[in-house]
Amino acid sequence: MKKEIIKKIEESIKALMETELEVGSFEVPKNDGSVQRGVTIREPGLRFPAFFYLDEALEGIEDVEKAARDLAKEILDVYQCDMGRFLDIEGKLSKESVLENVVCQLINTDRNEELLRRLVHKEFLDLSIIYKVLMINNGSGRCSFTVNHELCDMYGISEEELDRAARKNTKARGFCVRPLVEIVSELMNLPFGAVMDGCVPLFAITSKDLINGAAAMLYKERFDELAKKLESDLYVLPSSVQEVIVMPADGNDPSALKSIVAEVNANVVGEEEFLSGSVYKYNAAAGIFSIEE
Repeated sequence: MKKEIIKKIEESIKALMETELEVGSFEVPKNDGSVQRGVTIREPGLRFPAFFYLDEALEGIEDVEKAARDLAKEILDVYQCDMGRFLDIEGKLSKESVLENVVCQLINTDRNEELLRRLVHKEFLDLSIIYKVLMINNGSGRCSFTVNHELCDMYGISEEELDRAARKNTKARGFCVRPLVEIVSELMNLPFGAVMDGCVPLFAITSKDLINGAAAMLYKERFDELAKKLESDLYVLPSSVQEVIVMPADGNDPSALKSIVAEVNANVVGEEEFLSGSVYKYNAAAGIFSIEE
């Protein structure tokens, strides 16, 4: 049904166009295993199209012909208003700009098999490293896109130099370590020592901008510092793609922790935020992560 409506929207856009534009459709697998659908519009001569996601707009449609016409007009109106933004992004893209702005993100491998076929990626434990380019649009904010094989071929970027640049940029953006009790105290507006006093020391590690902070696992420094402070190897719980929770391995049962991870994933973490159901151990002496079975 959705494919039929999107086809009608494509036809309606072409019928409404006053200039020659290339119109198409797409299906993109998401991090939660679902698929996003929509249409693309490309200016002649540009390498990349503008993407318009339509899944929410397609729900509950009864009159397909009318909905297709209305949505086509809305899409064209948005495109014409934002055309400068699309041209600005296109003008900024080059091999150098991609390598200067690419960063790492960790996602779950098993849940993203179809997506990973299209993207440049590297395996890490039961996760995969993918690469996102963060760009500024005409002073109007940030946009991002994941790096696929086509983009690397277009700009002559090898997977090795992409990975090297992304790791450097991700590290430069910075990570922070905060006691979980401190975060809870702030949320509950209570004194620092009044929450969870005497409990196992827990720490949240995330990026300074709180986005894709689980990528901290690609860098040992913060984990080495915590291991030294706690005088213990570490257990790492995959809270979400945005952060991980770290605690001393000494005195903690990985099987019990795995149950906690499963419960949190089921009741707290959204599908798009899901990272893993595993518990990881950081061996400080060896400087390596492993999956606790």
